[in-house]
Amino acid sequence: MDRRLTAMSLNVWNTQRWPAREAPLRALLARSPDLLCVQELRPAVGAVIDAALPHHARVRDALPGWEVEGNVWWDGRRFAPLEHGAADHGGVEAHRRLFWVRLRHLTSGVDLVVATVHLTWIGATDEPTTGRSPRPAQAAAVVAALAGIAGDGPCLLMGDLNDPVVPVGAFRAAGFRDSWGTLGTVPPPTFPAFPVDGDGSRRPPLLPPSTLDWQFHRGPVRPLMTEVVDQPWRGVAPSDHRPVMTLYELESAGDASV
Repeated sequence: MDRRLTAMSLNVWNTQRWPAREAPLRALLARSPDLLCVQELRPAVGAVIDAALPHHARVRDALPGWEVEGNVWWDGRRFAPLEHGAADHGGVEAHRRLFWVRLRHLTSGVDLVVATVHLTWIGATDEPTTGRSPRPAQAAAVVAALAGIAGDGPCLLMGDLNDPVVPVGAFRAAGFRDSWGTLGTVPPPTFPAFPVDGDGSRRPPLLPPSTLDWQFHRGPVRPLMTEVVDQPWRGVAPSDHRPVMTLYELESAGDASV
């Protein structure tokens, strides 16, 4: 029985340098991950993703955040949607939430919760001058929300944490494992992507490379392979963040958890 699936997480960088990034994004999506979690979504970008993944569906909901912040795409040939929701995690951004969907893996019959999250960037608050970060409280809210949504069942949590240390520790303490740690590899930088031109963005120049984008799992699911994807097209990267793509296996009853 086929219990394997691929998942990609990507901050699509709203409409910065758009539409110059459209072709690079289409080239990246030719990988056709079974699951795609995005952050900083905008309608124009979502339409391109829809066209590039014709066998996939995503959450359609009246809540604006599903169109202008985060969403989850799934291959309709492999998954059936059961329910979805958006939990407030204390983001300072108006429409940002923990966006999640419960899917049934059609081959195995396993129900899987897939969630995408984007924690607040240091430049969006007074954190640089006060030292007070909103991310510890946001990470705690994500943990509490997923405890009620997913319980002990298989759960994938991925997204842009804007912090390589504190939220990672909070998720690990709650029983989540990251794909790199589980496989015994060192997390590589995911930001910034190269080559990409920051002109016109709010980001300061020459930021040091950092691991901001992560994939976590909990329950009877384990990663088999994981990578940070570098796939520029004609000298332009799909985003200023590098996507993370992982091959997972849903564990059957009696399998040892990894």
